[in-house]
Amino acid sequence: SGLYVEWKMSPQSLDYNVPQIFQVTTAVRKDLAEAALAIISSRHESLRTRFCEGDRRVLQVIERTAELVADESDALSVEEGQLIARQFLEREFNLHVCPLIRLLVLHVRDEVDRLVFSLHHIIFDHG
Repeated sequence: SGLYVEWKMSPQSLDYNVPQIFQVTTAVRKDLAEAALAIISSRHESLRTRFCEGDRRVLQVIERTAELVADESDALSVEEGQLIARQFLEREFNLHVCPLIRLLVLHVRDEVDRLVFSLHHIIFDHG
């Protein structure tokens, strides 16, 4: 895969990280968010995928299960929440380690909660 080769050349790059932030109108419980992710990952192989090298080619490995543990953080203001989200989204992925998706449950005082997802584009690249 071309994306794998690009990652090997620059593993710290965030170019292929896909950020998604959703505002949720009700309080989000971390345990329920993790349970929902577990159900989704059981149905979608890409969320249980990692990559390795073998016999001069890249191999896609689909794990039977993937432990998707959400991070959780509280912010006192929208500005602090933006900083927390930015720091969360600026973490690189290791394509050898599953999962290639992360979730932050972000509680912002006097605001709606946010679900902050970071995914690596390689798990959605079907071209």
